Amino acid sequence: MTSQALAAETGDIASLARALLAIVLGLAAWAKLRDRGGFRAVLRFLVPGASAPTITSLLAAVVGFEALLAGLLVAGLRTDAAAWGAVGFLCIGTAALLMLRRRGYQGGCACFGHHASAGPVSSLDLVRNAVLIAVSFVVAQSSATARPLWTFPVETTALLAATAVGVIVLYGMIAAVVAVRGAWAPGPSEHVAALVRSGDQAGGRAA
Repeated sequence: MTSQALAAETGDIASLARALLAIVLGLAAWAKLRDRGGFRAVLRFLVPGASAPTITSLLAAVVGFEALLAGLLVAGLRTDAAAWGAVGFLCIGTAALLMLRRRGYQGGCACFGHHASAGPVSSLDLVRNAVLIAVSFVVAQSSATARPLWTFPVETTALLAATAVGVIVLYGMIAAVVAVRGAWAPGPSEHVAALVRSGDQAGGRAA
């Protein structure tokens, strides 16, 4: 009985982690599509010599990969591979955040849109990625049988959704506080501001 209860509890934790990871990846993909100009500006800053078609291809690849991972996690298909893919993707993303921070980019990471907010990439962005990497490890290491999230009982699905949304809302509140504090920081440099403006213009033309 004890082992069965432990297995059930472990499966619930893995399901919660899978739901949280799927929602975050799905929101990230949607936000990048909504704020294409902001994410283009970030990519252009990371790869300054890249052509416009290359930047567009990179944007499509990132958004497509995030959407693919989210879809696999929701459907319960190859969740271990999807989770390991999320680990690798988040590690690359964290390296990009560190590069943005080192180079003094002032437009935020645009991971979830809102690229116009003042201030550099914050420690909160790095902590967020570290937590998501840990969540991905939990999903990847779970031995529980994965099944589509929509096949769970209604009360379980509601609990998973409410918990995941609560975590995301809490992060958003903390990020808002950090943004308000960052508003007192010096404004972006002319070089960075020009990149953000050009990203907005490119996004407007693409739309």
